[in-house]
Amino acid sequence: MNRKAPAAKETRPDRAEVLLPLRDRGEKVPVTQRVPLGVMVKPWGTRGEQTVHLYNKASDLLERVDAVFVSGEQFEVRSVGVRSARWVGKRYVILLEGIDSIEDAEALRGLELSVSEDLLPELDEEDEYYVRDLLGLAVTDAAGMPLGTLDDVFSTAGSDVYVIRGEAGECLIPATDEFVLDVDLQARTMRVHRLEL
Repeated sequence: MNRKAPAAKETRPDRAEVLLPLRDRGEKVPVTQRVPLGVMVKPWGTRGEQTVHLYNKASDLLERVDAVFVSGEQFEVRSVGVRSARWVGKRYVILLEGIDSIEDAEALRGLELSVSEDLLPELDEEDEYYVRDLLGLAVTDAAGMPLGTLDDVFSTAGSDVYVIRGEAGECLIPATDEFVLDVDLQARTMRVHRLEL
């Protein structure tokens, strides 16, 4: 999951506030219980659709929900209905309720989309984890020497790669059984086999 979105023009919070009014302050879900899915990048077409930079390109969660949380800098989080969400070629496109033109979509650039964590599907395998649960784990090598903190995860053709940052710099570890020896979410630790260069 790469949460670094492409550069986008600045959001127009004043215009976005009008387009997506805050209906009920009780609709807020604490940030710790929201799962970020992506960020709106730019309009697509002329009918209000918006291209989305998905943090996890394999996720189809936006296609299975009726509403999402929309939030951003100087833009208080609110729930907004989803009219449609789909892949169009290599672009992921979403249409939110109340957004009907290219000008409307333009005002939403840079706003983040998230859902309540209770909408996440159950994981099938015992050794499967959500990236959000792994970020921040203290990572050691097989001998117990500290390597740093799991700071980011990105996908490659073969597998995900864990980015560990510590005092000695950055370390990349493939997210495979060969390199990840064990994960303890309760203790917030991970033990890995270092790549020998």
